[in-house]
Amino acid sequence: MYFSPSSSISSVILQLVYPLVDRIRARWIWSRGGRYLVYGKLDPVKVAWIIHEKEKGEVTNLVIAQRMGVSEIWVMKLWRRYRVEGRAIPTLKRPGRKASQISDNEKKAIVEAYNEHNDVCAIILERIIHIPHNRIHRVLKEAGLVVDEPRKHVRKKWIRYEST
Repeated sequence: MYFSPSSSISSVILQLVYPLVDRIRARWIWSRGGRYLVYGKLDPVKVAWIIHEKEKGEVTNLVIAQRMGVSEIWVMKLWRRYRVEGRAIPTLKRPGRKASQISDNEKKAIVEAYNEHNDVCAIILERIIHIPHNRIHRVLKEAGLVVDEPRKHVRKKWIRYEST
């Protein structure tokens, strides 16, 4: 759902939701029964606001960047994309590194090694077949040979008080 930069609803969302998201460092938020990805710094509403301010031409790139918490160069890049793409508000890609594709040969080697070595964990298999254990675990999950254990993903409250 897209709101124009001047709408009061979008300003309410920016004022209420984003300080909360910054405080709890969430990547996803729930609103009215829907789950929405929270972007690192800019979301489509903020990008539209930047473009709107640039079109008005009353404020400099530096002021816009300071208000949005991004660099001046990023504001200029967004404006350049807007002009090049034919006056369409630029959409931002997902941040981070793209997941690497696993070849069929690797999948086959991982499953064979897992069956051959009597169901050992991914870290032991990493030493045997020299493939990163995260990739091994992903293949084993896809093949249904291992399952996630949700209790192991929960951080214990007392861990923050441990000394390193």
